[in-house]
Amino acid sequence: MSKLLDQDQRDAAIFEKKKDVTVMAGAGTGKTELLSDRYIELVAPANDKDRALDVNRIAAITFTRRAAGEIKNRIRSKLLDLKNKELSDTRKARVEDALKKLDTALMGTIHSFSDRLLALRPIEARVSPVYKVVEDESALMNETTARLVEGAKTGTLHEQ
Repeated sequence: MSKLLDQDQRDAAIFEKKKDVTVMAGAGTGKTELLSDRYIELVAPANDKDRALDVNRIAAITFTRRAAGEIKNRIRSKLLDLKNKELSDTRKARVEDALKKLDTALMGTIHSFSDRLLALRPIEARVSPVYKVVEDESALMNETTARLVEGAKTGTLHEQ
C-alpha cells in the first residue's frame, strides 16, 4: 500500500500527546479513520510506557449523528480487533478497560456535547435546569418573528 501524501500530518495528529488536535478535511478523506486511530492511541497506546487516558476524559465531537455513530462503531471494532491480537499485559488491560467504558464515552455531535455541558451546569450557563433541546426550530423562529413584529408595531422593539 502506498503512503498518502499527508501521512506525516496524519501520524502527527494520531500520536500527539501534549495538546488537543482539531482535524478539518473534506468528505471521504479519512477523518473517521484518523480520529478512531487517535482515540485508540490515547486510551491504549502502542508503547506501554506512554500514559493511557481514561475513556471518560476524552471528548470525540463531530457535526452529524451519523458520523458520531460511525466513530463509536469504528473504535469499538478496532478495540475488539486489538483484544484478539498478541498484546503486552499492560496494553491488553488498557484495551479491555476502554471496551468496558465505551458505552458511556463522550462521543457525539457538537449539539449533544453542548447539551451535556448545560445539563451539568445549568445555573452557571444561565439556563433553566428543565430546558429542552429544540429539534424543530420553526416554533422558535415563529415566536421570535412575532415578538419582532409586535415590538415594531408598538414601539417596544428595543425591549423585545
